[in-house]
Amino acid sequence: MEKNSLPNYNPANLGSPVGIMQEVLAQFARDLECCMPATVVSYDRNSHTAVVSPAVRMVLTTGETMDRANLSASVWRYKSGGYLIDMPISAGDTGWIIAADRDTSTFKETSATSKPNTRETHKYSAGFFIPDSFGDFAIAAEDDGRMVFQNLAGTEKISIGSSDTKITSAALTISSAAVTITGDLTVDGDASIGGIDYLTHKHGGVTPGGGSTGVPQ
Repeated sequence: MEKNSLPNYNPANLGSPVGIMQEVLAQFARDLECCMPATVVSYDRNSHTAVVSPAVRMVLTTGETMDRANLSASVWRYKSGGYLIDMPISAGDTGWIIAADRDTSTFKETSATSKPNTRETHKYSAGFFIPDSFGDFAIAAEDDGRMVFQNLAGTEKISIGSSDTKITSAALTISSAAVTITGDLTVDGDASIGGIDYLTHKHGGVTPGGGSTGVPQ
């Protein structure tokens, strides 16, 4: 056998049963799919399925590298008890592709306990994608020790502490049939109620003078 046709191996493991076993286990580990960073190629939000490109290239026995094939995977979302957290995902976003122990195609179709459709094990193609960001944003110092839900710029956020909650937004819209506030309300700025400006509105039929109006009725 020519030297350049030998598989990737550690020469120190040749010549002993223990060394050969280590090579067998090492080769098994190289082919085992488990977890890998990936980049989003496209995303279908209706089916919460993303096409992702594994971000770590394959190393061939010749020492050369090649890209891994793109994968289609379900995107992990928080959903339980009738509630859901769902975020937009765009091409170029990053995360982790997680392999499944067994073929999950039948379960994904039926959402019911089922046997695997194939004998494949530990494959990314049967797994799922977890969105993640690798060091391209930072939480503000004022939010240290708090739970934060925000955009990457930090200009829109909900910050929850042990005794208070802060909402930061350029424009906040609340759509509700009724809003009840228990406690005092402080408004630092103007307010519009029923289309009437609070700070600048005027009352007709009032004679100017030095007195003050009575309490609201």
